[in-house]
Amino acid sequence: MDVEGVRKFLRSLPHVAETRQWGDNLVFWVGDKTKGGKMFALINLDDESRLGRQPVVFSFAADP
Repeated sequence: MDVEGVRKFLRSLPHVAETRQWGDNLVFWVGDKTKGGKMFALINLDDESRLGRQPVVFSFAADP
């Protein structure tokens, strides 16, 4: 699955918001970030990844 496929899936989940933070990172939140929402996924879109020199990194938060 590519970045757009993962992004489309994450945005289809209920109550998800997307922000761009810390440079070129797409950050996905459950609920409104400004009202205590929780970050649950991050996609690193730095220049090296966009140019295909490095793999795109997907990070997910989960309980152990």
